Amino acid sequence: MKSCLINLEIEIYNLATQENGNYWHRLLDEGISRKIISPTEIDILKNYICKLSDPYASKVPTRKQYKIAWNVRKRLEEDGVIV
Repeated sequence: MKSCLINLEIEIYNLATQENGNYWHRLLDEGISRKIISPTEIDILKNYICKLSDPYASKVPTRKQYKIAWNVRKRLEEDGVIV
């Protein structure tokens, strides 16, 4: 189970560095415009996940926050957002 979580964290980090760091920002914007992500999910994506590409970021997501971000990604994909 732990190795699955580590792989998930690595995948989320790798996605955070795609598109010049805009991958998660794009998903966040889509989730907000479609009104399918909660205020808590918005906070996690905006303040933790989107900042993973910033080498000077002072906040590191918790494992729970990583899981929430991945679930948001899956939900957006199911809603037709191209991820």
